[in-house]
Amino acid sequence: MAQDPRITYPPTNSSGSGDMTKATYDPTNVSGDAFARANHTGTQLAATISDFVAAAIAAVTVPISSVFGRTGAVVAALSDYDASQVDNDSLAAGTTVADALSNHTGTLSANTAAIALNTAKVSNKEYSTLLFGAKFDTAGKFAQANARSSDADETSKPKTRQPCVAAGTITRVAWFSQFGDLTVTMKIHVDGVVEDTFNLTGVSGTVAVSAAVSAGSYVELEYDGGTQPKESTWKLTLELT
Repeated sequence: MAQDPRITYPPTNSSGSGDMTKATYDPTNVSGDAFARANHTGTQLAATISDFVAAAIAAVTVPISSVFGRTGAVVAALSDYDASQVDNDSLAAGTTVADALSNHTGTLSANTAAIALNTAKVSNKEYSTLLFGAKFDTAGKFAQANARSSDADETSKPKTRQPCVAAGTITRVAWFSQFGDLTVTMKIHVDGVVEDTFNLTGVSGTVAVSAAVSAGSYVELEYDGGTQPKESTWKLTLELT
């Protein structure tokens, strides 16, 4: 198409100073709205963005203004936390770990002293032994005091009674028998009253019992039922109080 001679046209390859060439203003070939932020790339100083600080604070669920009175890039310092603020606390009293350890050490010392005291008490306990013997052939009969395994069982009488030298508790029975087993039932009498009943665990053994006695009480051992133990010897341990 012919140009109008009355109009001055710019040259087709003009590089004048007012031209906006694509190589300068759109080098990455966005070909979009230059004012839309979606088309912007690169970084921008926060100070040049309106309401940036308010928007950033609003985005934090719990805004933090300071830590232990310190602001900025806060780093944990000595004494920031006491023992009660630390997970897996030992429950030892103290506002610092050092205090808690000291109190814990004190508790250990007290426990050690208590253990030593209890050990001394156990070591200082006094015991007495009551001995019996009998050839048990009949249920309801008693062993004789300080007798041999071949001596006959008896009905209750002075020879079946062992006296106690002091008050205390019969805590254990040991025995050796000819035919003892789990069916054998025995009774401990104190002053004519049944205080405990126990079963044998075999031909020989020991079992825990509990029968309180007073000073001067007499103790008897009765074969109550089950397999006849026959020839047997018995030892009762009296823990004195």
